[in-house]
Amino acid sequence: PGPHCSVLKGLSCLIQSLSKDSSYRLNSIVKRIIYKEIEENQKNNNLICVELENEEKLYCKKCVVTLPLGVLKSNQVEFIPQLP
Repeated sequence: PGPHCSVLKGLSCLIQSLSKDSSYRLNSIVKRIIYKEIEENQKNNNLICVELENEEKLYCKKCVVTLPLGVLKSNQVEFIPQLP
């Protein structure tokens, strides 16, 4: 547990800020998130593959995942490599 804080103007401001110049998906069921470590001299910008339940794959440099704690504990979403 760390220090707690609150967003003064609400979480919608945080989401708007994070989504500038980005794409995002809402209400998508994620099956697996694969993080690929590559050497810095390689120029592959897509280090993360997000596999959805409908078999669609999304590739990205960064990924924000919001899951209820119960879903995280139940391992319904597979993380490769596993979360610590």
